[in-house]
Amino acid sequence: MALFLILIFSGCALNPGEAGELRVRFPSLPAAGAFSERPVFRVDFPGPAGEVFRVFSSPGAEVLELHVPPGRPAPLTARVVQRGRDDWLFPAGGLYPRDVTGRGELELNWQDGFAADFALRLAAEGFPLGEFNLPRFFAEIRTRGEGNPWFLDRERLTDALVRYSFRADMIKRLPTWTVPLPAPEGEWFSCNPLLGSARTGEDGFLRPGSLPAGYHRFFDSRGDGIHFQIRRDGTVIYTEFGPW
Repeated sequence: MALFLILIFSGCALNPGEAGELRVRFPSLPAAGAFSERPVFRVDFPGPAGEVFRVFSSPGAEVLELHVPPGRPAPLTARVVQRGRDDWLFPAGGLYPRDVTGRGELELNWQDGFAADFALRLAAEGFPLGEFNLPRFFAEIRTRGEGNPWFLDRERLTDALVRYSFRADMIKRLPTWTVPLPAPEGEWFSCNPLLGSARTGEDGFLRPGSLPAGYHRFFDSRGDGIHFQIRRDGTVIYTEFGPW
């Protein structure tokens, strides 16, 4: 597995002779009421030898300057860090240089978080991203994600790539289910940034809408969390409530 290099951002450059300067702009928070006004973002991106670099923004920063290997596509992700945790929300993502604007900034967004995170995980496992058509992959994930790529079947996609038998029609959505959850009164936010918040009903149940099979977490502004898993037959097999 490739080495993760942890760098606390303090204006340092990785290697100006081998990398191009890039300004990364963070998206607005979808669950702003649950976070401080000065969030920190953790940004991951691939290095020239396939390793994955990691840098942290200053609190409240809207942009981060870093250096990326020039001349080839590179996925980037950004995660919100608060209270010592970086798993509050699934990451935002973007693709360099495709998403670089006329101002010379790469604007990260929540729609591309799944594709960027998936690609970086491949890089960390030694998969040669240079042999992968990343622009097309990002485009297919958006199209087949139908508004929420986090509903896609990651295991099926991983298996296809491991077998080197990947085709676009192998990108499939997971089955979805509407599951009522017992929850304390209040507004709850999903770790999936593309889902809206939901409030507990008068009957004491939270109804966040259709959710795919898999593991889910919801949290509120107090830091409490609801953890549960939905099986592929639609049944909830585990539910937990408490401080996150």
